[in-house]
Amino acid sequence: MSSNPDCTVCGEEILVQDLLLCNGVCKSNYHSLCAGFTATQFKKFPNQKKTKWICTTCTTPEAVITKTSDGHVDFAVMLNNIHSQNTELKAFMTTKFDELTSSIKQNSSVIHDLMSTIAELQNSNLALQSKQSQLENENINTNKQIMNSNKKLSN
Repeated sequence: MSSNPDCTVCGEEILVQDLLLCNGVCKSNYHSLCAGFTATQFKKFPNQKKTKWICTTCTTPEAVITKTSDGHVDFAVMLNNIHSQNTELKAFMTTKFDELTSSIKQNSSVIHDLMSTIAELQNSNLALQSKQSQLENENINTNKQIMNSNKKLSN
């Protein structure tokens, strides 16, 4: 007889590498496929996420509100579920905030570099315009000298 647990969905034995244990109220065992994950998705699942996974039954509103044997709502379970979801949400938000902060810093650096390049190009453009104006004036003066020389030669 095997010591591996049976899947809550299909009732078949679950090999350790395919096991997902619900961290919610039910604490049920699932094959990764029966829980709705492809083999590729499950392989990419971080171990931390596997240990905090909660099945769809436990994440529905009806499952969050459990009652004790005397019919009273088990607030400890509700509080535990809320705390668990809050922890996951906080971790998710922190990760997204860190990614956003990193992206903003990177974009700020790129913008700073672009602004420096634009300033350099503007200075270079002004220098080229000045040089062009100088060369045009020299060309005009040279043409005048040539015209004067031609007049003297023709006289």
